[in-house]
Amino acid sequence: MSPNVVSSSLRSSTMLSKQRSVAFGCRNSLISDEWREMVLTFHNKKRRTVSVGEQVSKDNKQLPAAKKMNKLTWDCNLEREATDGAAKCTPYTKAGYGINEKVFAAGNTCNIETKTREVLNE
Repeated sequence: MSPNVVSSSLRSSTMLSKQRSVAFGCRNSLISDEWREMVLTFHNKKRRTVSVGEQVSKDNKQLPAAKKMNKLTWDCNLEREATDGAAKCTPYTKAGYGINEKVFAAGNTCNIETKTREVLNE
Protein backbone atom coordinates (compact mmCIF):
# COMPACT_ATOMS: atom_id res chain seq x y z
CA MET A 1 0.00 0.00 0.00
CA SER A 2 1.18 3.48 -0.80
CA PRO A 3 2.32 5.54 2.18
CA ASN A 4 0.36 8.33 0.54
CA VAL A 5 -2.85 6.50 1.34
CA VAL A 6 -2.13 6.04 5.03
CA SER A 7 -0.83 9.56 5.51
CA SER A 8 -3.81 10.94 3.67
CA SER A 9 -6.14 8.55 5.43
CA LEU A 10 -5.00 9.58 8.88
CA ARG A 11 -5.98 13.09 7.92
CA SER A 12 -9.01 12.35 5.75
CA SER A 13 -12.27 10.34 5.42
CA THR A 14 -15.81 10.38 4.09
CA MET A 15 -19.20 8.83 4.69
CA LEU A 16 -19.60 5.80 2.46
CA SER A 17 -22.28 3.16 2.38
CA LYS A 18 -21.88 0.69 5.21
CA GLN A 19 -20.46 -2.66 4.23
CA ARG A 20 -19.71 -5.68 6.33
CA SER A 21 -16.66 -5.03 8.45
CA VAL A 22 -13.34 -6.62 7.57
CA ALA A 23 -10.97 -7.72 10.34
CA PHE A 24 -7.72 -5.92 9.54
CA GLY A 25 -5.81 -7.21 12.58
CA CYS A 26 -4.18 -3.86 13.39
CA ARG A 27 -3.23 -3.20 17.03
CA ASN A 28 -4.17 0.50 17.07
CA SER A 29 -7.41 0.61 19.07
CA LEU A 30 -7.86 4.33 18.35
CA ILE A 31 -8.86 3.52 14.76
CA SER A 32 -11.74 1.12 14.18
CA ASP A 33 -11.82 -1.51 11.44
CA GLU A 34 -14.98 0.20 10.14
CA TRP A 35 -13.00 3.43 9.72
CA ARG A 36 -10.12 1.61 8.00
CA GLU A 37 -12.58 -0.06 5.65
CA MET A 38 -14.33 3.24 4.90
CA VAL A 39 -11.06 5.01 4.04
CA LEU A 40 -9.76 2.10 1.96
CA THR A 41 -13.06 1.80 0.09
CA PHE A 42 -13.07 5.55 -0.59
CA HIS A 43 -9.60 5.44 -2.14
CA ASN A 44 -10.24 2.27 -4.13
CA LYS A 45 -13.48 3.70 -5.57
CA LYS A 46 -11.61 6.82 -6.69
CA ARG A 47 -8.81 4.68 -8.17
CA ARG A 48 -11.34 2.45 -9.94
CA THR A 49 -12.88 5.53 -11.59
CA VAL A 50 -9.44 6.39 -12.99
CA SER A 51 -8.58 2.80 -13.94
CA VAL A 52 -11.67 2.31 -16.12
CA GLY A 53 -11.40 5.70 -17.81
CA GLU A 54 -14.37 7.38 -16.12
CA GLN A 55 -12.40 10.25 -14.56
CA VAL A 56 -13.01 13.73 -15.96
CA SER A 57 -10.28 16.38 -15.77
CA LYS A 58 -10.70 19.84 -14.28
CA ASP A 59 -11.17 21.01 -17.88
CA ASN A 60 -14.13 18.61 -18.17
CA LYS A 61 -12.28 16.28 -20.56
CA GLN A 62 -12.35 12.50 -20.27
CA LEU A 63 -9.03 11.16 -19.01
CA PRO A 64 -7.63 7.94 -20.49
CA ALA A 65 -7.97 4.72 -18.51
CA ALA A 66 -5.01 3.80 -16.31
CA LYS A 67 -2.93 0.93 -17.65
CA LYS A 68 -1.79 -0.39 -14.25
CA MET A 69 -3.91 0.75 -11.31
CA ASN A 70 -3.78 -1.79 -8.50
CA LYS A 71 -6.40 -2.13 -5.81
CA LEU A 72 -5.01 -0.92 -2.49
CA THR A 73 -4.83 -3.02 0.66
CA TRP A 74 -4.39 -1.85 4.25
CA ASP A 75 -0.95 -2.15 5.87
CA CYS A 76 -1.07 -2.15 9.68
CA ASN A 77 2.68 -1.48 9.96
CA LEU A 78 2.40 1.57 7.73
CA GLU A 79 -0.62 2.71 9.78
CA ARG A 80 1.48 2.46 12.95
CA GLU A 81 4.32 4.46 11.39
CA ALA A 82 1.92 7.16 10.19
CA THR A 83 0.18 7.29 13.58
CA ASP A 84 3.52 7.58 15.38
CA GLY A 85 4.51 10.40 13.04
CA ALA A 86 1.21 12.22 13.50
CA ALA A 87 1.52 11.91 17.29
CA LYS A 88 4.71 13.97 17.20
CA CYS A 89 2.64 17.02 16.16
CA THR A 90 5.46 18.17 13.91
CA PRO A 91 6.05 17.68 10.18
CA TYR A 92 7.03 14.05 9.73
CA THR A 93 8.08 11.99 6.75
CA LYS A 94 9.79 8.63 7.04
CA ALA A 95 12.86 8.40 4.82
CA GLY A 96 12.21 6.47 1.63
CA TYR A 97 8.46 7.12 1.56
CA GLY A 98 6.50 9.63 -0.45
CA ILE A 99 3.84 11.65 1.29
CA ASN A 100 0.43 13.07 0.52
CA GLU A 101 -0.94 14.93 3.47
CA LYS A 102 -3.50 17.44 4.58
CA VAL A 103 -2.38 19.58 7.51
CA PHE A 104 -5.05 21.18 9.67
CA ALA A 105 -5.28 22.96 13.00
CA ALA A 106 -6.68 20.61 15.61
CA GLY A 107 -6.67 22.72 18.76
CA ASN A 108 -6.57 20.89 22.08
CA THR A 109 -8.63 17.97 20.85
CA CYS A 110 -8.87 16.24 17.51
CA ASN A 111 -11.46 13.72 16.38
CA ILE A 112 -9.65 11.96 13.54
CA GLU A 113 -12.85 10.53 12.07
CA THR A 114 -14.49 13.97 11.87
CA LYS A 115 -11.36 15.59 10.41
CA THR A 116 -10.99 12.76 7.91
CA ARG A 117 -14.59 13.16 6.71
CA GLU A 118 -14.06 16.91 6.30
CA VAL A 119 -10.92 16.46 4.20
CA LEU A 120 -12.26 13.75 1.90
CA ASN A 121 -15.44 15.72 1.29
CA GLU A 122 -13.44 18.75 0.05
